[in-house]
Amino acid sequence: MQLLSEAIAEDSLESELENFVGKMVQTIPLIPPSSPVLLSGDWGSGKSSVLHHFQTRLTPSHHVLQFHAWKYEQEDSLLSCLIRCLWESRQIEKKQESKLRNLFRVTLAATTAIGMRALPVFLGEGAQTLCKGLTLDKLVKEYETAKEITDFEPTASITDKLVSSFIELITGIFPDRDIIILIDDLDRCSPESSLVLLDSIRILVNGLSQIKPNRVRFVVAMDQITVTEMVANKFSSLNSYEANRYMEKLFPFVFKIPTMSDESLSQFVHKKMGDMKLDDTDHLYEMKEAVIEQLLDKSFRNPRLIKRCLNKICLFNRFFNGQELAPPVQSSIYLWMAATERWPTLRRLLLRKPFSFWSKMSDNIEKGEVSDDDEVNDLMAQKGFKEFFRQHMANDIKAAIKRLSEAEKEIARYGL
Repeated sequence: MQLLSEAIAEDSLESELENFVGKMVQTIPLIPPSSPVLLSGDWGSGKSSVLHHFQTRLTPSHHVLQFHAWKYEQEDSLLSCLIRCLWESRQIEKKQESKLRNLFRVTLAATTAIGMRALPVFLGEGAQTLCKGLTLDKLVKEYETAKEITDFEPTASITDKLVSSFIELITGIFPDRDIIILIDDLDRCSPESSLVLLDSIRILVNGLSQIKPNRVRFVVAMDQITVTEMVANKFSSLNSYEANRYMEKLFPFVFKIPTMSDESLSQFVHKKMGDMKLDDTDHLYEMKEAVIEQLLDKSFRNPRLIKRCLNKICLFNRFFNGQELAPPVQSSIYLWMAATERWPTLRRLLLRKPFSFWSKMSDNIEKGEVSDDDEVNDLMAQKGFKEFFRQHMANDIKAAIKRLSEAEKEIARYGL
């Protein structure tokens, strides 16, 4: 037996994603560079694999940089890390490099300053310390002093310096090639870091419109719902602010990862079982239909989740040593494995909460009401959970809790 890896699928994609990548290759080079593209998809839906295959299929006339934001999460500025990655991917002659190296330093300094300037927005009360000692009298004095200066020439802002140096750097490193910057794993980063980088992309895109022709395009892989929630939280003090306006302005074009069809799901499960090199002791092939049946829920049609479920089911069957389970029990175990991979807090709540908790949740879901229990609201807000609850639990809460509790007991016996 060989358990499945969650690494990027480098060999082949399921049919919907294969067709989707082909359309991206045809379409994205035609999109105006002033319009960043959002590649939206749920957790584990295959965004990284799509970006990888998109990159490998573009013509050599494009220089593609794939920036894995999560790798640099602990750095002071994701934008600075992006600039460094661009510099490290350069393909220029030695005599040009010395001239551009200083320009790179200037650009890097500006990106760091931009990043540090944006942080107070997210610091709340802590940002007040930046204004400590600032009074109205001091502001008036500064104004009166400034009026007496007749030959004052304002210096360029940090934003202007960033844009101008970035334009010079990008045209110097890649003078004759289209550049596509793929930004991945941004929804794994903190909301603060993610929004600072998105705001920086907005600044750069506006500045890059000065280049004739503008050859730089940005593609950001991130769940659209996650981005919208981050923006809404950032501007929560403005009651009239609509987060979708920000999204529409920043990302005029949105590509959404397609959901697996029934046929693709079956083919994917069968292929992954083959990759696992199973033998007769694993008892997984004979249960293939039961596995597929539980994964047909739209919330579970997710390559990463399917691989995790197959790994866990295979381990369970091996530890269980081929003992027979009644089909309803077997189905409940597979369903519960998928549900707890999709919504990890579900397992903890099942173990801790009484029946009244689930009954109250059912009322909240059916009436569309907000609960006075934060844990209920958090769970109901997670994508796909309400549909799962209605389909598998709402009709008979008591029987569903009993069934899933028995499944949890069987799984827990083997530390899974």
